[in-house]
Amino acid sequence: MKNEKLTSGMIKELARKIGAGGGGVEVVGVAPISRFKGAPERMHPLNIFPDCKSVISIVQPIPRSTYRGITEGT
Repeated sequence: MKNEKLTSGMIKELARKIGAGGGGVEVVGVAPISRFKGAPERMHPLNIFPDCKSVISIVQPIPRSTYRGITEGT
């Protein structure tokens, strides 16, 4: 088994493939942990993953119909 380095391009390509299959992935971003400098301590990614070097963000829309029962009281 090759020890291949995972790149942001590989992550974004996988997200495109998943989204193309109806997954609805709209945006994928990868940021270095330094981008979170100054973030509130309770919200900082290092509180969850102390050894993390990068953060992956995925935007997936939630259809309005998902909330219909809540808003209509059904």
